[in-house]
Amino acid sequence: MYSKIFNLGVKTAGVLALSGMAISAMAQPNITVGDATIAAGGTAEIVVSFENNGDVVGKNFDILYDEVAFPDVDISNCDGNDMGPGGVSCFNNVPGTVTIVVATFPLNPIASTDIGTISFTSAPGAAEQDYALTIDNVTMGDSGGSAVAPDELNNGTITIAPVTAVLNVAPPALMFGNQQTGTTSAPQPITISNTGSDGIDLTVSGFDIDAPFALEGGGTCDEPPFDLADGESCTQHVEFSPTADGEVTGSITVNSDAGVVTNDTVALSGEGVPSDANLVIAPEDWVVSRDIDDGEICLDFTLSNSGSTNSLDISSVSLTGGVGVSGASPGDSAFSLGDDTCSGETLQGGDTCEVEVCFNPTEEGVSNDSLVVTSDANDVSAPLTGEGTAEAEISVNPPFGAVNLGESQAGETITVSTFQGSPVAVTNSGSADAELSCSLTPGTDSAGVFSTSPALGSVNVGAGETVPFSISCALPADADDGDQFSATLSCDVDGEFAGDHELSCAVQAFQPIPINTLQPLGLALFALLMLLMGGISIRLFRAS
Repeated sequence: MYSKIFNLGVKTAGVLALSGMAISAMAQPNITVGDATIAAGGTAEIVVSFENNGDVVGKNFDILYDEVAFPDVDISNCDGNDMGPGGVSCFNNVPGTVTIVVATFPLNPIASTDIGTISFTSAPGAAEQDYALTIDNVTMGDSGGSAVAPDELNNGTITIAPVTAVLNVAPPALMFGNQQTGTTSAPQPITISNTGSDGIDLTVSGFDIDAPFALEGGGTCDEPPFDLADGESCTQHVEFSPTADGEVTGSITVNSDAGVVTNDTVALSGEGVPSDANLVIAPEDWVVSRDIDDGEICLDFTLSNSGSTNSLDISSVSLTGGVGVSGASPGDSAFSLGDDTCSGETLQGGDTCEVEVCFNPTEEGVSNDSLVVTSDANDVSAPLTGEGTAEAEISVNPPFGAVNLGESQAGETITVSTFQGSPVAVTNSGSADAELSCSLTPGTDSAGVFSTSPALGSVNVGAGETVPFSISCALPADADDGDQFSATLSCDVDGEFAGDHELSCAVQAFQPIPINTLQPLGLALFALLMLLMGGISIRLFRAS
């Protein structure tokens, strides 16, 4: 049947001719050839499309072009296409003419669609002007064997423009969706491209963007102004930070020196939504005092989300680096971070985490700092105040209380420099120097008897130091046996009463060795004993 409608013998030039057909007035198809703008030496991609407003089952037509301006034509994306139904054959046997043949097997209406793409590459020296792509020699037929007249033939145009860069920004729109008011969204990229092919760089001079949308530092684009060579592109990130609840629209426009702009503006949209997420810190501050010899002391701060519906993300936990007691520079404070279970964590409503802060002073004085926690809901901080202290810790051997120096003969001196196996001394085991001041108060008739060496009237005892001394009792030469003497050694440390030593010593009293007196019975026994001893001696003598 197909051979009855088309004269297949007229295909020598790749053109399918119709013969002996009546013209049908029912079908009104359209053929359209696209447009393009290129630079001299560039390539135009021209799309050819067909709209079948009837039952056209076969057609062929020519596209006439300037073969001098476009010496190179590529039909590989046109020839052999399947239009479903419909097969396409394209020919470029004659310079200045592209012939297109479309037919169906069996005879079914050709689908309305793009037939194919033809690439026209211009001569490097082609003039800058419009070049027509003219549809000619159109032949169409329907399934009944009738010729069909086209309704519209839309010719195309290739414009060779001055050498220039081509700007394209994609995508045409960014949608950020719902974002909690007062927080910032994740960044989204736009791609900025120079789609030119003329060797001229594209210079991007800046951006115009509507708040609350803003540029974000990520992406691959440099700070403007920057250049893009032919075919180069980069990404610029955009973020959304709603300041009020409700829908927000805006745009970002890329400013450049492009001669041709495919697209330079991206539409932006998003919606600010309320959140009940709220970061809370406890305790709200820390005031601490610590002896510089006592080492580190730590406190756990609890972070919680007091909301019930929305979560929050904790982005950072840090100390501001306050000033230490020297005031030399920031970061000298005696505070530091310990265990941290909060950084980078997401807290659902009611969830908690902990951050440990430690204080370890190395010198006396006040150190200030702040614990700062940031989140996408809100930021919190707790001021830190720590004081490094130093205290003296005085001990005395012998301990305060009654101290008996012993007994000796009148006129002799008793000196005690050890007590219970340890030296008599004042020891400061604290972190601060101490001023020790002691005084002797003699008891009755004890004036001038007691003394210390060295004198303890006022002695500086450094931190960690030991000051040895001795206590003496000089017994008067005219003292009688058994006389006793006393005094009180009272000591203050840094002006505050520390304790008393109740000192005592005595003159040794004479104690005669007792001898028992012999009684009459004892004398008799003694005499008997002597007699016995004499008898034994005599007997021993005689035996010898």
